[in-house]
Amino acid sequence: VDPDWVVDVGQQFDAVGQCTYVNDRLCEWTGISHQGALGRGWSEAIHPDDVGRVEAEALTAMDRGAELRTDCRVRGMAGPPRWVNAVVMPLLGVHEQVDGYLAALTDITERKARSADRERLLASEKAARRSAENARRELSSMIAHLHELDELKTQFLATVSHELRTPLTSIISFTDLILSEERSLSAESAEFLGIIERNAEQLLRLVGDLMLLSGLEAGVITLHVGEVCIPDLVRDAVATGSVEAAKRGVTLTGTAEPGGPALGDRLRLRQVGDNLISNAVKFTSAGGHVSVRATHDDQFWRIDVQDEGIGIPADELGRLFGRFFRASNAVTSGTPGSGIGLSIVRTITELHGGHVEVASTVGEGTTFSAFVPVRR
Repeated sequence: VDPDWVVDVGQQFDAVGQCTYVNDRLCEWTGISHQGALGRGWSEAIHPDDVGRVEAEALTAMDRGAELRTDCRVRGMAGPPRWVNAVVMPLLGVHEQVDGYLAALTDITERKARSADRERLLASEKAARRSAENARRELSSMIAHLHELDELKTQFLATVSHELRTPLTSIISFTDLILSEERSLSAESAEFLGIIERNAEQLLRLVGDLMLLSGLEAGVITLHVGEVCIPDLVRDAVATGSVEAAKRGVTLTGTAEPGGPALGDRLRLRQVGDNLISNAVKFTSAGGHVSVRATHDDQFWRIDVQDEGIGIPADELGRLFGRFFRASNAVTSGTPGSGIGLSIVRTITELHGGHVEVASTVGEGTTFSAFVPVRR
């Protein structure tokens, strides 16, 4: 038997609702003596806040000729009121008239407390679910907004890059044309025009990188996939980079082990090699060494470009391939750069089904490793 449902209190009333009997337990609960309880109305033991409701329920039960069953609180001597389940049955006389009432009260205080705890937990859970759902909607809205902003930024960069390319090409062409008339130019004028031409070419390369990156990320640049000889690609990239390396007093070497071809777009993979080598040479001081080494296994060709440059802080490695990101020590040292080249490297490599890794120690140098799938 559930102990919550053991009858604790018995009370009897006459036909007009006056108490004619009460047991010891109710007297303990309410603090009313036996003598004080007798002759009093039924509402004396009920909590004032529940009297009106219980009275209405009792009248409804009497009209139907049924017993009253309800939960209510009874007055207590001290502390919070006690909850009871009350069952009030009419006592019928010989002629079926109501001679009185018998009330059985069962203490359900603990059950009510457990129920209240469950309701609080359910309410707390519902509130948490609502809060989580609201947070999810806000996050989804924020992500959508960020995607929209990113798309607008990509479109803006593509548009600006396209619009800049034509005037820059004209500047370079006419500057070159003027420089070809050396006899009519003073040495100072030729020097100034040379500066204009070099800076315009640098800006044109930046515009080209922006257009390439925007096109790659938008998926509007087609990869012409075929077999690519990685040793040949490394040799050509090293030969191209050697010119700038020699100007800076940097030694550039390259090696590649024999092996089958990779699968990819040779032009785009060459851009990966050129960008990594150019980056390594730029950050290596005169007298330093940059090495390029290509190896492979059954799945990937691996192209390592190792320099003896300034290195990259460990806490910035995770952001290194983001658009326009530049390492803090590169900015501090005044080394020029746009923060686009490594984004292009990562995007092209991933479009080929490969990936890029980086290992670096500040003050000692950096190694970038590009992985490109082997042709199967």
